[in-house]
Amino acid sequence: MAIADKDKILQTRIGKILEIVGEKYDNGDPGHDISHVLRVMRMCEFIGEQESVNLSILVPAALLHDVVNIPKDHPDRLKASKMAAEEAEKILEVSGYDRLSVLQICDIIVEHSYSLAKTPSSLESAILQDADKLDALGAIGVLRMVTCGCRLGAAYYDISEPFVIARELNDRAFTIDHLFVKLLKLPETMNTRLGRIEAQKRVKFMESFLEQLKKEIVVSSTKLTDVLVEYKQNRR
Repeated sequence: MAIADKDKILQTRIGKILEIVGEKYDNGDPGHDISHVLRVMRMCEFIGEQESVNLSILVPAALLHDVVNIPKDHPDRLKASKMAAEEAEKILEVSGYDRLSVLQICDIIVEHSYSLAKTPSSLESAILQDADKLDALGAIGVLRMVTCGCRLGAAYYDISEPFVIARELNDRAFTIDHLFVKLLKLPETMNTRLGRIEAQKRVKFMESFLEQLKKEIVVSSTKLTDVLVEYKQNRR
């Protein structure tokens, strides 16, 4: 089959998926809505084109990876990716995918979950993991972090000690703590070279955001860079 024909088939199937999932992503959570899914899909395409992977299974996996969205504080949160794969299976079957492709796509969806910490079984799975984590970083990452904190009822920061020195980190109570609990560590977890490069760029933005926040809330004379250095040293 010619490449042009394959591309046309992929676009037709993607269009069918979007018709089905549109309302499913209209879920009141801007951190996991259709815009998040489309950003992840585009990043998958960007990395995938450099890595020469099978976009015909990577792209639909990206579109469907959050088709079931369970809040972070829900007891079934760890089941979310498996439930998304089960829902995706139904959508893929009516969108013209053969059985082997359906199984491959569903495996990628299950493995994308950061919370499950699964080792990717394919390059396509590795790329979706990277693309999803990249959407938690940079400017969009700040927006998503604050949205998540608000949904959990967290304060922006601990008034007495915004940037942790002595107290324990608690990102369920203080949104900014999530940067130190998870987000600033993400570049180390990237699977692909392009993923690591982009993650490092986005983390630099988040560190600049912290510098500015420090200036605005004026908590002490300690430079945030010193806090970040101490934090990184303590993790070694």
